[in-house]
Amino acid sequence: MIFSNYPPSVKFLFGLRNRLATLFGLKSSEDFHNYISEQTSSHTRINKDDKHLSVSVMLECGDWTEGCQLVSLAISVKFHNQMGKIYFLLIKRVHGLLCRMALNRVVKAVKTTEEKINGSNENS
Repeated sequence: MIFSNYPPSVKFLFGLRNRLATLFGLKSSEDFHNYISEQTSSHTRINKDDKHLSVSVMLECGDWTEGCQLVSLAISVKFHNQMGKIYFLLIKRVHGLLCRMALNRVVKAVKTTEEKINGSNENS
């Protein structure tokens, strides 16, 4: 969910990025789902390489303890050239916003699921 089902505003930004990227001969993509290199029940790793930079994303989900779960997102960017540095300078603020939005969507989905489970348990 976090790496594919984007809200319309994020889809628009990805579309804009993809159009601009093709002008510079860079790869474009709709989502990161195609770049998942490792996935278990507790973590997902995404790696994406391009001419200008490489990105590695790691999403870790801890165990549920007393109704809480620690979720962390780590992102590593390696620049291959000046274009990578310029690109990241341009998207850096938006990138942080998108990461917060993605984690908030996960939290909301977990709460909704938990409410449904608790609601069905109360009805049983």
